[in-house]
Amino acid sequence: VGYIYERRSHLFLINVAGGEPVQLTDGDWDDGDPAWSPDGKYLAFVSSRAEDRWRTPTPDLYTLAITEDQAGELSCLTDGNLACAAPSWSPDGQTLAFPGSLKLRSGGHVDLYTIAASARQAAATNLTREFEGSFQDWTNTDGDARDEHMAPAPVWSPDGQTIYALAGHRGATRVFALSANGGNQSPATLTPGDIHVRDFSADLAGMRLAILIGSPSRPPEVFVCTTSTGDGELKQITNVNEALFSQLKLGTLEHMPYTGTEGWPMDGWILKPPDFDPARQYPMILQIHGGPHTQYGYGFFHEMQVQAANGYICLLYTSPSPRDRQK
Repeated sequence: VGYIYERRSHLFLINVAGGEPVQLTDGDWDDGDPAWSPDGKYLAFVSSRAEDRWRTPTPDLYTLAITEDQAGELSCLTDGNLACAAPSWSPDGQTLAFPGSLKLRSGGHVDLYTIAASARQAAATNLTREFEGSFQDWTNTDGDARDEHMAPAPVWSPDGQTIYALAGHRGATRVFALSANGGNQSPATLTPGDIHVRDFSADLAGMRLAILIGSPSRPPEVFVCTTSTGDGELKQITNVNEALFSQLKLGTLEHMPYTGTEGWPMDGWILKPPDFDPARQYPMILQIHGGPHTQYGYGFFHEMQVQAANGYICLLYTSPSPRDRQK
């Protein structure tokens, strides 16, 4: 963020009727990702407050009691071994779900965890240890399509048995439906297909999702769907780019999986020029992606589409998954 003059991010309480904000947190650290408990008595948030926070930022999960619009008791739920983000309360207010990664320098892999709201510096429960995907949008686009890797807060079902969360996996980013009790090696997906989900949020009832979805041939648009895993229907409600893209011919992206060094499963993609002729020879550009944090895949990539439009085949090479790296 550049020269910040020792300023830090903290939490403030603002009355919807107006008036002066009340500062709730302070100190030589940053506080963020606040979430109200269902009864409105607590705020959950994340903050990296350990002595080594400048070398290895590892935000813990905290709860702060709010009494008569003032900060009350502060509790640290996690034990300092995870970098926590974006907490979400269960409907009964007894449990919090959050994406988290192990305290490893540049490890990159994010799992979905839960922890009791009454915990004090305890180990969280990993719900997705056997799932290959990483619970953040790690799919690359470029600056023309806003290359921000979102990690929205997970969403609980009304009965507290299912958690909906965004994860990147083998070139796609999708919204998955996970059991709050674990056993999520192959979770159901609410957004099937070779797509790039950038972000999502839920209605107050937790029954419908608004989802930002892109593809190799289109920048993101807004879709909605229900949280019924048997439905799977995505309804597109914006189409702001159609006037432009109806005039364009885009290259076709093809998945090219292969086996790399030491048997690692690798992912590659070929983007062919518009009106590709298999009888012709084309020059090729090799796009080597550094890792292990992000992935090439089914996002809209203006840079590669420009190269394909000028007669080049683009070969996109991506690194092994962060989980493979951690192993």
